[in-house]
Amino acid sequence: MNYLSNTKAQKHFILYGFSMGAMATYTFLDRKELEASKYDIQKIIVDSPLSDVPSILKAGSDKLGLPEFIFEDAYENFNKSTNGYADRLKMGTLLQDNNIPILLIQSNHDQTTPSQHTKEQLELLKGKNITTWFMDSALHVKLYTHPDYRDRYEKTVSEFIQSDLSVK
Repeated sequence: MNYLSNTKAQKHFILYGFSMGAMATYTFLDRKELEASKYDIQKIIVDSPLSDVPSILKAGSDKLGLPEFIFEDAYENFNKSTNGYADRLKMGTLLQDNNIPILLIQSNHDQTTPSQHTKEQLELLKGKNITTWFMDSALHVKLYTHPDYRDRYEKTVSEFIQSDLSVK
């Protein structure tokens, strides 16, 4: 964004994040030192978002049958290495102060970033300008390519981008 702003005079941005890219977008908005506020971010689109890092790590650990004490020690070290930020890696925490419109698209059958985590985080963001579309029968980051959803995906994203932009 800095490059586009400084060399191409780009003033307005729409962020589009898939999976971990969604978490990177949330983190960018939350961390003041990254200076997201100096950019005119008009919209955010997330597809198959990673919405709750601690819960997904714990679920993965449980699925592998990792002993609890090993997971806890590893997670504690991870959290220390991020200066305690790992515990903040939750959509509901990172977007508390966000007022940018968001389109969130996810499959109810996503095994990589389960929709239950996203739905739990959305409960913490009630009242925020978040449009959601949960679909069935599609896999992680395969929503656009799924033949049952491709046309609707294009239409939904296009309409979201075009709606209420301060710059047309």
